[in-house]
Amino acid sequence: MKGLPTVLVIEDNSTIRKLFRITLAAEGYAVLEAGDGRAAIELFGRCQPALVVQDLLLPDIDGLELVRRLRTLPRGDEVPILACSGMLSKLDEARLLSGGFNDFLLKPVELSRLVQAVQAHVPIESPSQTEKRGRRVLVVDDEPVRRKQVATRLALNGFEVESAVDGLEALATARLSPPDAIASDVILPNLDGFGLCLAVRRDLELARVPVVLYTAGYQEEADRELSRRVGANAMIAPAGDLRPLVTAIVEGIEKGAPSPPPDDVELADQQRLHRAIRQLERQVALYAGITRRYAAQGADLSFLAGIAEALAGSGDVNAALGEVLGRCLEAVDASLGALFSDGASGLALSVRAGSPDLPDSELRAWLGCDGLFERTFREGRSVSLPSPEEPSGDDLLTRAQVRSALLLPVVSAGRSMGVLLLGSSVRDLSEADTRHFATSVAAQIGQALAVARHHAAAEEAVRKRDEFLAMLSHELRNPLAPIRNSLYILDRAVTGGEQAKRAQAVIDRQVGHMTRLIDDLLDVTRIARGKVHLKRERIDVQALTIRSAEDYQELFDKAGLELEVHLADEPLFVNADRTRLTQIIGNLLHNAVKFTPKGTRTTVSVRRTDDRFAEITVRDDGPGIAPDVLAHLFEPFVQAEKTLDRSAGGLGLGLALVKGFVELHGGSVSAQSAGTGHGTTFVVRIPVERRKVPRLPDVPGPPVQFPAQRVLVIEDNLDAAQTMKEALELNDHVVELAYTGTEGLEKARTFRPDVVLCDIGLPGMNGFEVARAMRTDADHDLRSVTLIALTGYAHPEDIEQAKSAGFDLHLAKPPDLEALERCMGGVGPPMSGT
Repeated sequence: MKGLPTVLVIEDNSTIRKLFRITLAAEGYAVLEAGDGRAAIELFGRCQPALVVQDLLLPDIDGLELVRRLRTLPRGDEVPILACSGMLSKLDEARLLSGGFNDFLLKPVELSRLVQAVQAHVPIESPSQTEKRGRRVLVVDDEPVRRKQVATRLALNGFEVESAVDGLEALATARLSPPDAIASDVILPNLDGFGLCLAVRRDLELARVPVVLYTAGYQEEADRELSRRVGANAMIAPAGDLRPLVTAIVEGIEKGAPSPPPDDVELADQQRLHRAIRQLERQVALYAGITRRYAAQGADLSFLAGIAEALAGSGDVNAALGEVLGRCLEAVDASLGALFSDGASGLALSVRAGSPDLPDSELRAWLGCDGLFERTFREGRSVSLPSPEEPSGDDLLTRAQVRSALLLPVVSAGRSMGVLLLGSSVRDLSEADTRHFATSVAAQIGQALAVARHHAAAEEAVRKRDEFLAMLSHELRNPLAPIRNSLYILDRAVTGGEQAKRAQAVIDRQVGHMTRLIDDLLDVTRIARGKVHLKRERIDVQALTIRSAEDYQELFDKAGLELEVHLADEPLFVNADRTRLTQIIGNLLHNAVKFTPKGTRTTVSVRRTDDRFAEITVRDDGPGIAPDVLAHLFEPFVQAEKTLDRSAGGLGLGLALVKGFVELHGGSVSAQSAGTGHGTTFVVRIPVERRKVPRLPDVPGPPVQFPAQRVLVIEDNLDAAQTMKEALELNDHVVELAYTGTEGLEKARTFRPDVVLCDIGLPGMNGFEVARAMRTDADHDLRSVTLIALTGYAHPEDIEQAKSAGFDLHLAKPPDLEALERCMGGVGPPMSGT
């Protein structure tokens, strides 16, 4: 790499870096690579490259900030830096050049264009170019940026460079030490380039010095003719590419000044003044046009800033968008504007201005080109009309009575939010500046829509949270009243009497109800986290449906409802989790009991569909469901009927669980209702069994009669510990209590229990630590004791953690006492979350 000009490529895309490296290396350049701004700064300072190719979008530093830092490094102001970007407006180009870049490349960069751009600034030095070393060129230009560009380019080609800012200074410098060549701009203060060339040719000491004139604007034949009359070697209009200027200087040094010297000097002087004035006129016109354009772009930027402020400060985004759209029409001389935003049913009109007096639902149809709107939205590509590629757009122009139109995708963070339509009857909206401006407006609108949607989603989440907490509080308080009343009765009723038995039954029902509520909440959480594990087996859907209907028949009878079951002609087997499938059917039947009025009928039917699904349909003659509720019916905490007394009860989790469990089985669930007063139909579809799965045998459980055991209960809740002790003692177990983990370990060493029932969330030493300590306690023979975890943490990962700590069994609170007896007797599952 030594001796080769070095190019530093700053690009975070490794594929693009590799392409650039291979291409430039093939042209004779040494290439350094940096994937971010920090690496680029380090390489630039250490290796001092001859040229930099820099992407504008880097992961750690803004492109303009990076070029500013590079320019502050040693030799940083001498190195050409080329910008790469995927989209550049004229305003962007001006901003880049004023920000420190020498040139720019538009992505995707053609590799031939890359080579040309690099060679234009850093040509590979040929043997003949070594002869340039030591040759002095005087650069004369009053414009500092252009003077620096020319000087830098000549220095990279091996020349020594001096500079001057006007013709008189250049003449004085040349007379003090004659250069090998002079490169001068035409328009200079005090003495212009034509006059400088004449003065050089009249000076005997300088007459043979080659002079190359250049101009920033375009040149006419009269300019070139005058340059020959005043004795210039050449006149160049570089237009950003300085290679022709360098070539002309090299040729001038090789050939010397033109011969013969200029004649008719007086006439040449007159022509010089005339041509200088013409050059000035052209540059004034050019700069005036640039000034007007920058003024217009400044106004556009001010307008965009106003849009951002209006959208950010408005509480009503639709009202703000209407104002923005109206101002946008004024800014681009448009007569028609409409914003279509994405909604639940596709693109829908949000705001409009200047459009015909039609209902919102009919406007897009009236404009025609539905496919064009959808394609703009889907592909995220703007469309300018009229266009030979979009003949259907002519219909839109005709109907809207406009000369041109723009369809712009409204995008935020890569997501399509809608489509912005602008139409003008007096102006061509396809002009580059207009399109860039309209695109910026669409981007601002996209951000505003995204912020509004996030805000609405946050408000909805808060509303649902508050509603859920109020609902949960109501549902948990409801059972407490009959439980407290029943406790009052038990305290005063005759033990074993009918009144006491009724009170006990009430407590049992209400505790069961609270347990189901908590289990439902846990199930919803497990489904959302993907923590539900199905225990699949071969199940006859029809037999399971019959058993579920029988279980709910009593509820239907008490509610004065009729329940019918219609089955297929033959058994219908699925590979499913029996508990969850029972829960699915049960939740749908339970909903029918809660929400259908007395005297109505609920029908359950089972059939096999042609596409190999078992279809369970539950149809009721109840109050039906409104369309706005139907769309959200399977979301958690949603109920079709909400009354102050909450007579239906529940947390609105039943259908969310149905949907979650059905989808875990690879099936689907849907609800149909013709509206309020027309009943509801739920359809569950579960894939039919495709391969034979052995049916698990029904093993009857042994009677719950086990010998008395020594039981240690470790529980920090005093009431829970005491009631557990009394319940176990009713079955003749010998029970000791401990209220902390440390106390439990000490009591276990003296009490020598057969079974330890241990809470997990203990103060100080937790249940896991207690289990690990017992499993390693060989001195007191605690390693063989049966350890059962009792905890409110019943997720699969909790069960696995309990198993790892040394527990034999895991029971979720509150435990069913019969199930607990079975586990203590050694017939429970090896590690259960029951």
